Amino acid sequence: SCYVTIQKIRLEERLEVAFSIPEECMNLKIPKLSLQPILENSVKYALDLTRKTYIEVTISRLERVLKVSVKDNGRGYPIDVLTVINSEADDFDLDSNGSSNGGEDTHRIGIRNVKERLKLIFGEDSYIHFYNDRGSVVEYVIPVIHEEEKGKAAKGRDGEPCTGY
Repeated sequence: SCYVTIQKIRLEERLEVAFSIPEECMNLKIPKLSLQPILENSVKYALDLTRKTYIEVTISRLERVLKVSVKDNGRGYPIDVLTVINSEADDFDLDSNGSSNGGEDTHRIGIRNVKERLKLIFGEDSYIHFYNDRGSVVEYVIPVIHEEEKGKAAKGRDGEPCTGY
């Protein structure tokens, strides 16, 4: 990803990003802008200038679904933030400290956009989950879409073709 390359140049040895993608997943598609906002959050919130920041991106196929996981070694999500971003609400707002703020000074729009994009494209056939495990972890699961299927299989909940790949 160009974003990762730019950040690695900018941050030099303070950032390491590892991608674990098996060969069987290389021709499978994920929606546009479903990974970069999550990586951006990991760089922004996990970065600590006193130690190296590690981000691990893992993609795996589990029968008919694709699991995308992004894990970092940052301080993790505050508990109140996890409650908000894991909720089904589409209108969560968080302030710059990651606390719920009732709609003022909206942040974390990348998380909202990814959640909405997955819901729009896949509806109930996808899920996204945020949790802590020695840092922040974001996992989402979507149906498997092959390159040759993306035009016919990628339809929104309304049945209309979706060009989000």
